[in-house]
Amino acid sequence: MAARLNRYLLRVAEVLAGEPANMIFPWSASRAFSLPKFSEHTGFHERCAIVGCMDFLQGIAKVGAIEFCKVGNGRPDTDYAGKGAKVLELFEAGCSFVVCHINSPDEAAHMHDRELKIWCLEAIDRHVLGPAVEYFRSHQEELGGLMVAPDHYTNLLLGAVRADAHSLHPVPFLVWNGRDRDQVGRFDEDSVREGRYGASPVSHLELLSLLGVLAEGGASLPAKPEAQWSGELSEASDLSAQNPPG
Repeated sequence: MAARLNRYLLRVAEVLAGEPANMIFPWSASRAFSLPKFSEHTGFHERCAIVGCMDFLQGIAKVGAIEFCKVGNGRPDTDYAGKGAKVLELFEAGCSFVVCHINSPDEAAHMHDRELKIWCLEAIDRHVLGPAVEYFRSHQEELGGLMVAPDHYTNLLLGAVRADAHSLHPVPFLVWNGRDRDQVGRFDEDSVREGRYGASPVSHLELLSLLGVLAEGGASLPAKPEAQWSGELSEASDLSAQNPPG
């Protein structure tokens, strides 16, 4: 970290040569923290991995004893195909749980560029989500569940300041397990309100349960769990294999 900070300061000196500067403002400063191992509270006792780029993801992976695969750059021109290929590589290597984080739609929204944000979402469908769905269509015995879950809204119409564009409003999510489905055929903020979990927001802490894994034991949930979850952050649609997202 010290070496990276020194390189950053040298570059700052080059960019600001001849300009007055009297402060340094590191983004997202924090302190060291500890987490239990991911396997201890989720039921995923085999190899688990995060595919992403952002430093905070690497930190979470490190303290949670999760493998971290750095792919992409966190911007709209990130390596979508590389992320999708890494996800499939991890599936084929026997990973029991893979998270693929893609930051590009967030950045496009902060740039107030609607067309670029649409392009980013289409690239995710084409290079990451589509190949993952096709993989499980041909390896159905491996499919526990596939989930698409935004972590927050980033409204491209709001906020001269980056933080102003974010909100804690419930976000849509979908789950595909190849068995169960509701009648929702579109993945958007309005349509998912008619889905199985759309009546009341579902806590992000329940997402692993929706995938079919119980904390502390890893036991499978019934094929059609009762929709009794409540919470703060997410709403859901459950699409079938015949009607995949994208």
